[in-house]
Amino acid sequence: MVQPRAAGILLVLATLVGSGSPALAQEEDGRGSLVYTAEAGAGYGWYSDDYENGESLFARFAINRPDEWTWRFETGWGSRFGQTGRALSVTFIRVLDNGVTFSLGASGGSGLLAPERRFDASISRPFLSRDQLILTLRAKDEQSQLVNSTRGVSGGFVYYFPEHWIWESNVYWDRGQPGDTNSTGISTALTYGVYKRWYLVAGFSYGDASYVIVGDDDVLVDLKGRGYSLGLTRYVKPHWGFNSRVEYGSNSAYSGSGVQLSVFREWR
Repeated sequence: MVQPRAAGILLVLATLVGSGSPALAQEEDGRGSLVYTAEAGAGYGWYSDDYENGESLFARFAINRPDEWTWRFETGWGSRFGQTGRALSVTFIRVLDNGVTFSLGASGGSGLLAPERRFDASISRPFLSRDQLILTLRAKDEQSQLVNSTRGVSGGFVYYFPEHWIWESNVYWDRGQPGDTNSTGISTALTYGVYKRWYLVAGFSYGDASYVIVGDDDVLVDLKGRGYSLGLTRYVKPHWGFNSRVEYGSNSAYSGSGVQLSVFREWR
């Protein structure tokens, strides 16, 4: 079994530093044609005290019919704090004629770095005259590789300014078992970019992770922390480019920083 302190690090890393990235403005040439996107990348992390550094590899693939539906697939491998894990996820997104969007996702993996299984669902709806504001509600159900499970809800918005700027914010609440633990947090990000050329994203998150380590004597862990990130998406050509990201996070147990780089390609 992973030690209590290491378990806390893994959970806070996933909750804070790994918070969702902000939405990027997307424009398509019209409905009907399929759009395919492939991405592959790697990351590396440095951590304080005596914890080992980490590394990761991932690959993503998506099939999209603009303004109608999307299938997304992702697989990855990671190594952190003396633990390794593999994960696989699939997500389906459906867009209705009124702009309301539904999504369903399932994921799972091996090793203590990935959940044994996880299910996600969300609904989004656009508002204002030009659909500049999008509100989203999400729910999740997750079972860890150990005895812990989590059910949670979150909500947030994305606001598209008239030119170049995008603002996204989210809040979450998770209920953990055993112990009826509560975890809460917020995240926000600001994007500035030019369509199909480049996007610069700055993000901040703050929250806590509470859970019970089950053993001869149960241990309640409650860690508060914050994370900062800066990302760049750069299109070299209209249909391919790269993503890069640097991040820093800290809590009562550790601090760490990381980098990630990936290459993507879109085609019809």
